[in-house]
Amino acid sequence: MVSRMHKSLCGTLSFFLLTTATLYAKDKIVYRATAYSKDRKKIYYYENHREIWQNGKHIASQVTYTDPKGKVIVKKRVDYSKSQTAPDFVTEDLRTGYMEGATLLPPGKVKLYFRRDKSAKLESDILRIKTPLVLDAGFDRFIRLKWKELQTGKKMRVFFAVPSRLTLLEFRLYKVKDTRYNGRSAVQYTLDLNNIFYRLFVKGFSLYYDKEKRRLLSFQGISNLRDEEGDNYETIIDFDPW
Repeated sequence: MVSRMHKSLCGTLSFFLLTTATLYAKDKIVYRATAYSKDRKKIYYYENHREIWQNGKHIASQVTYTDPKGKVIVKKRVDYSKSQTAPDFVTEDLRTGYMEGATLLPPGKVKLYFRRDKSAKLESDILRIKTPLVLDAGFDRFIRLKWKELQTGKKMRVFFAVPSRLTLLEFRLYKVKDTRYNGRSAVQYTLDLNNIFYRLFVKGFSLYYDKEKRRLLSFQGISNLRDEEGDNYETIIDFDPW
């Protein structure tokens, strides 16, 4: 059970990564990420992001995931109109029909839902919000908002939604050290479960951020995407300079 939960929660987390090769326009930002195998010898997939901006505010994102040949395999929509750190989102795997998402509901509740495959029924639950709550890509915003506090070495707790488990899990986020990554001044963070027992079985995540621009340089851990056997990729996702 711990192993299955590991893959579910780790997969959900990897979703929030903002990535590479940026093109700026008046109302959008387009960028791409590359997911590698742990030895960096194989490319698993690409993430292609399109941020929608309005009056200087990021209001939505559209994300397509493509395989190395360029075929679209997964699509995701993110809506920041209710919250920057807990945006509504829905992700669908076009290969299997797997789907998951979340939406904030008043007052103080969140709906989580998922579908295992095309033939399965949609399962859902409405939960009372625990704070601070993070949904999907909102985690990147959370790190930026809490940047100064994290630099002090403070371990911050955060509740992260795992739709495939219809639950909220408590994580720790903390700074490991100042370092360099791909020739750039960087900060390394660790994200892991706040439960000491689960930490014995569930490996945490390593996050590298540009120290000056506060932008994600690399994510290392379990991906939200799955291979043809249904197992989540263990990957390194690197980002080109903005």
